Amino acid sequence: MLQKELQGHQWKAFERHPMYGRNMAVKIFMFLVFGMIAVYLLMFGFILSDLLLEVGAYSRGIDSFNYLLLYIFLADFLLKYMFKQSQTMQIVPYLALPVKRFRLFNFLLTKEFSNVWNLYLLLMLLPFVIKSVIPYYGAISTILYMLYIYLSCIGNSLLVNISNNLFRRNGWFLFLPVIVVAIIAGITFIPGLDVCDYAVRWGEWILEKNLLAWGAVLLVFGLFWYINLSMMREELYRALQGKKISEGGTFFRLSFLERLGSAGEFINLELKMIARSKRLKQQAFFGLFFVVYYFLMIDSEVFKLTYFFPLFFTMFVVGWVGLIMAQYMFTAESSFFDGLMTRNVSLLSMIKAKYLLYVSCSVVLLLLLMSLVYLGKLDFLFLVSVFFYTNGFLLFLMFQNAVYNKTYFSHAESGLFNWKGTSGNMMMVTMIAMFIPLGIVMIIKGVFSAAIAYYFMLIVGLGFVLTANLWLGWTYKRFLKRKYINMDGFRSDA
Repeated sequence: MLQKELQGHQWKAFERHPMYGRNMAVKIFMFLVFGMIAVYLLMFGFILSDLLLEVGAYSRGIDSFNYLLLYIFLADFLLKYMFKQSQTMQIVPYLALPVKRFRLFNFLLTKEFSNVWNLYLLLMLLPFVIKSVIPYYGAISTILYMLYIYLSCIGNSLLVNISNNLFRRNGWFLFLPVIVVAIIAGITFIPGLDVCDYAVRWGEWILEKNLLAWGAVLLVFGLFWYINLSMMREELYRALQGKKISEGGTFFRLSFLERLGSAGEFINLELKMIARSKRLKQQAFFGLFFVVYYFLMIDSEVFKLTYFFPLFFTMFVVGWVGLIMAQYMFTAESSFFDGLMTRNVSLLSMIKAKYLLYVSCSVVLLLLLMSLVYLGKLDFLFLVSVFFYTNGFLLFLMFQNAVYNKTYFSHAESGLFNWKGTSGNMMMVTMIAMFIPLGIVMIIKGVFSAAIAYYFMLIVGLGFVLTANLWLGWTYKRFLKRKYINMDGFRSDA
């Protein structure tokens, strides 16, 4: 009864939120995206057995899958650590009621059982186990194996909750999960020690209903559950005592930026905001991951398959800081925007400081990519043209988000795919900024040649970079015409 009542409260809080009715375009888009992902996972599950039999070293697809299961769980953990939104609920108001605290904590943890992050692997495995497990072990073992994967996914989520809690207490714990994953991955490369072979044996024990194996799974799952409950109690105690847990350590000011005056001060504030915001920090991790992925994939045949891939990926890698952060222009400051407007500060100076920061980061990435030019993997003219085109034309379009963004952005919430704070206007401007410039270059390259496309990007990009003060001022004037509408949106969505 209590569980049903709490679920009803959560649904009402979601349904009555001002964002619920105003961002229908975002919800429809996210529904379509997740629907497509679900279809792709199901389709991949049907071919997974044949694929593993072809590339794996075992005669059965399930053995090859168990061989890779350790890597799958490591990847699942990293994805959840970077992108998964934490389960939250305002617990303090319920303390005045005759409700035991541990029941509230258990309710929060039981939400993991229905979280989509813990179900996506099951969606892929369903057609796979029908083809690869039932013929060898029967229906009961197949159901138990699915339960094992399900509990392991939830255990990964509980471990992510523990990691996030430790990080909130001390910023140095940010690197702990990455270090642990790196150590585990490194162990697999030790000569003579085939950890994955042990994973195959473990999978066989699970399928054969070995009581010791199942006891170990339940013991570890219960341990993670208990640790989460203990940490929740400690967080609640701190909240009741009026104490706050450190949100990710200390931010150190970059003193040399003070020479830039107000622009340097705004850059310091921008960096501080990114360092303290869960969502923006996760976006930054995603961008860094994309840079590493770019260096790993540049020699692959897929990367060279069409002109689109090197152009799109290079644009994103060169300008990822601006392309990611500019979509939240002004909405990232929505929680304290009224304070900015009441102070003697110039929002135009803040816009210019943001542009200076994004271009400066892009210069660093350009110098990093020059190593690929030296190795002969990238063309110099192509790279320089993409640099100016991205920091000129693309950022010009992305900065129009400053005019149209009018939703409240919560820095406390995490999750890369969190729709809160996102609007149809933001999505529209971002899509236009990413794909129209790309499409223009593709058309020019198709009609004329790659060299003409490079010079087009260089000339257009230089034009927008050299006239940045003009179009930044124009963008600011357009924002002033809508500032009361936007500020009202910042307040009403809070």
